[in-house]
Amino acid sequence: FSDYIRGASFLQITEKLNSQPVAYNPQTRWNKNMVARILEDKRYVGEKDFPLIIEQDLMNAALAKRAAKQIASQPTELQKTLRRLSGQKAMQQMEQEVLSLIKKYNVLYKRQLYAFFENCGKDGRVGRALKSLGKDNRIYINPVTRMVAANENSYAAREYGTLQAVWVLISLMKQKKIEEHFLAAKDEFPVRIIFVGDAEIYDILYIPESDVELVNNLFARKRIECCGHVAAVESAEYIHRLRIPDVLGFCTVEEDGKIEYYKQNL
Repeated sequence: FSDYIRGASFLQITEKLNSQPVAYNPQTRWNKNMVARILEDKRYVGEKDFPLIIEQDLMNAALAKRAAKQIASQPTELQKTLRRLSGQKAMQQMEQEVLSLIKKYNVLYKRQLYAFFENCGKDGRVGRALKSLGKDNRIYINPVTRMVAANENSYAAREYGTLQAVWVLISLMKQKKIEEHFLAAKDEFPVRIIFVGDAEIYDILYIPESDVELVNNLFARKRIECCGHVAAVESAEYIHRLRIPDVLGFCTVEEDGKIEYYKQNL
């Protein structure tokens, strides 16, 4: 009580109690909620037939300080309005970021959106953004697969290799800073995504086993200069058959988006 009245915070009092042999109970360490409850428990001044432990004046001073802090912490109407407007602006910005990502790659799994924005701590806003965008018909959400697309035509033209490449991109974002990324043009096959990291250009390929010979022939005729390749494959068993110059690593993508890398140098 004395420490709190002199200005100590709940956290400081908690740390002090935990540093002393004064356990809350044998199995539980002190926490801020315990301290707060004690500071307003009138049984310590002898109420409800409990023995007097502290003086009433000390209890009154602690209660008065808590009440003053609670009043000071209550926002004014202007503050409430500013917070609401600020929250609306942040939500609109989040909606735009989600919409931009969907339009960039045409079709995404919902969990890819959550995973992408988890890298910047915004995954908690994705659900609300999707709900608002869907309500305004700015995106298409398939009722069966729950995949998210820019529109129904984009969903119908979805490309499995690009979806797998997006998982690889999300994984790489956790390992290195990526300044920019975008969808490759169809004539850049088997490149699905191009990205820039540390001022260098990279791309993500998706190569199913059925395309091994085709991809080898493409790279034998044309080499993509100044670009490191990350190649996603269906299985590690046919990696040895691929002949891709400047490849930085191979990887497989599981259904839940988990990536397994081979010969990874990123």
